[in-house]
This record gives sequence, structure tokens and C-alpha cells, in this order.
Amino acid sequence: MVAFAIWSIKVYWYGIFYLISFLLGYGFLTRVGKKKMYERFDHAQILLTKGVDDIILATVIGILLGGRLGEVFLYDWWYYSTHLSEIIAVWHGGMSFIGGIVGVLVAILIIDRIFKLTRKELFIIFDLLLVIVPLGIVLGRFGNFLNQELYGIVAPSWWPAFLTHTYSDIDSLPRINTNLISLILEGILIFILNLGSFLKQYITKKITPGRITVTFILLYSVIRFFLEYLRQDSQSQFFWPFSTTQRCMVLFFLFGIGLWKYVLTKKWTN
Repeated sequence: MVAFAIWSIKVYWYGIFYLISFLLGYGFLTRVGKKKMYERFDHAQILLTKGVDDIILATVIGILLGGRLGEVFLYDWWYYSTHLSEIIAVWHGGMSFIGGIVGVLVAILIIDRIFKLTRKELFIIFDLLLVIVPLGIVLGRFGNFLNQELYGIVAPSWWPAFLTHTYSDIDSLPRINTNLISLILEGILIFILNLGSFLKQYITKKITPGRITVTFILLYSVIRFFLEYLRQDSQSQFFWPFSTTQRCMVLFFLFGIGLWKYVLTKKWTN
């Protein structure tokens, strides 16, 4: 959906929300760097002091490139394989959150090599990014709502009315407001938990690298797995017993369990 236009240049809400997300991330990381919360982690502190621009740039590239390629290859290759020019047409919509996460992972691993982070320091950077990512999800789901996309299935009679919405561009039927549910559970809930974990570490000065990362992966994968049953667009993706996204979420969850055993049993609290 177009927010406004400057002469012939259209500015989309999605672009505005992406910009807000990146600015929030930049401000948060810069603030953390100035507080020197991680000064005993030398390379991480240097990165947070002098390399925040690099983190944000890598994140932007990772989200845009990874998100687009994820959409192309995970969800709609049958279309893009015959419309190759559309692959780069991101202004037409189509970004995969799963692809974006993978893209950011690869981008930060490149930053890791440049700044020579230790394994603990690498987890610290991921933790900090995943404090802010849920706010990006909130803005993204609000954008989905404005665009009347990723809406839910037709609501059954027993479904709470405050969790329904009529998407006038689609039909006149009350549908499950998956945008709102996702915004609350994937965004606000995880943000509160991750921010709380970060503040606890800040106040107590006991840093557990990877805790926030593990929390995000496990919670997001479970929430997203069950929300797939409610989303209309996912109904065509089901290939017994799961949809494409659910299969990815199962892998995410298993990865999170493995990461939990690796991170939280290493006694990295300092």
C-alpha cells in the first residue's frame, strides 16, 4: 500500500516500516555500545562501538536478499521460474521471513570473520539483534494488515469477535485476524520476554550469550507453526502432514533445541 508520493516517486508503507525497524536497531545497538555493557568481550565491544554501521548494513542486505530469495525458492518457484525478471521486483511484494532470518545469519557470520569475534561474542551480537527483531515483526504484520494480505481463514461461529476482521478487498466474510494474533504473539510477546532477559543481564551484569537467541528461535517456531493452521494463504501449501512453513518451523525448533543444549550447558554466564 502506498503511503504517499513525491511527484512520481511512490513511498510504500512497507518501506517506511523497514526504515523504522532499522533505525530502532541502530539506536539500540549504539546505546548498548556506549553503555559498554560488553566491555569484557573485547571484539564485541569494538564492533558495538565502531561497527554498528556494518551490522545494520549487513542486516539490511541479509533481510532484503535473503527474504526475497526465500520467497522465490521456498514458496513460489513455479511462478518465478517462468518470470525471471520478477525476482528482483521487490516493490511488487513478496518477502519471506524465514529467508530473511537466514540472510541475516549469513551476513552476521561475514561480520564475524571481519571483526574476529569469539563464539561467545557472536552469540552476543545475535542476542542484541533479536531483542529488536520482534519490533520489526510488529511493524511488518501491521503492514500486512494495511495491505489486506496474509489474512486468516473464515472465522467459525465460536471464534471471538475481537479477533476477526472483514477484509473488504477480499470478500465480506469475517475472517480470523491472523495479522493481529501474529503481531501480539510473534511480536509483542517475544519482544517483552527478550527485552526482559536483556535488562536482567544488564542489571545483574551476568551475561549468558545465546539465551535470547534460543528463546526467540523456540518461541517463534512454535507460535508460527500453529498460526499456519489459521492463515488462508497457507491452506494451499499443505502437503501432508505440514505446510511448507511448518516444515521449516520444525527444523527451526530442532535447531533451537540443539542450540539450547550447546549454549546453556557451556556455563557461559560471566
